[in-house]
Amino acid sequence: MEKKSSIAHIKEPFLRRLLQEKPYVMVHPSKNITGNARFYGFCIDLLDHVAGMVGFNYEVELEFDGRYGNYNQTTGEWDGMVRHVMAKVLMPRP
Repeated sequence: MEKKSSIAHIKEPFLRRLLQEKPYVMVHPSKNITGNARFYGFCIDLLDHVAGMVGFNYEVELEFDGRYGNYNQTTGEWDGMVRHVMAKVLMPRP
């Protein structure tokens, strides 16, 4: 018996910001590739597989400041992806 996902199919693609980190997320050297095809690696393969199983669309972009996240003790704020997760905002596309 085939398992059916209880998650509704998401029609609007959502944005995933990732950092380039071998072997998880890498960028194809060819300049003629656009969209999600620009990226490859373990995390990309996993994201493709889960998206196919669950039924959602996504867009991948690299994190524009290239940081996972560092805490600034002077300002009391985080930067990088941690800041974006904490702020719960969709960052603008470059």
